[in-house]
Amino acid sequence: MPKAEIRRATEKLEQFLTEHDSKYYMMLNVDGRYYTVYTYNQEHDIKKMAFEMIDVAKRTGITASLDEVASLPLGTSEINILDYATGYTTFASGGYEKDLYFIEKIEDLDGNVLYEHENKNTLVINPNYTYILNEMMTSTTNSAYVDYTTPTALNIAGNLTHKYALKTGSTNTDYWIVGYNPDRLMMMWMGYDDNQFVDGSIRNSSKKIWATTIEQS
Repeated sequence: MPKAEIRRATEKLEQFLTEHDSKYYMMLNVDGRYYTVYTYNQEHDIKKMAFEMIDVAKRTGITASLDEVASLPLGTSEINILDYATGYTTFASGGYEKDLYFIEKIEDLDGNVLYEHENKNTLVINPNYTYILNEMMTSTTNSAYVDYTTPTALNIAGNLTHKYALKTGSTNTDYWIVGYNPDRLMMMWMGYDDNQFVDGSIRNSSKKIWATTIEQS
């Protein structure tokens, strides 16, 4: 759709929402377009879903504080990249919570073990659900899903020789991408510490860096 048509459609929708403010709830995408309009009854259901989402997030190992708001599924609560990686590792492991760590073992000069990491391997999500979720997330590089919008990682599909569940996220100030399979997981974030606006071109740069790195790992 041409940008002029998108702008006119957005203006009409904004006018409609203003006139019916007491009945409808809207979510604005990062590109300035509205893809969905909800009634307030639907918003209540979304908030209920946010509560359930927090429960799942905590079970996967995410420790950050998450706001119980309708926009939570869009990523409006900030969490650090280690929390992100911990949560996605649970999905990559088929529903088993696994803690991330940097030190495997410490020995003294005589070979005595001073410390050795103990793996956590607790089933926290039904493996049937994680299988479905992981398969759904492979659609981000699948051209069969080109419709009113384009799968967000379609432009790197030709660079991948393995199958990955993949998710991207973007705002006006940053961009991140995470992809995984049972053998590997990699995620990266690009942006500024002070939330400066970023050029939209970093989206493509991030995806290409991610694809090159995970394929060579």
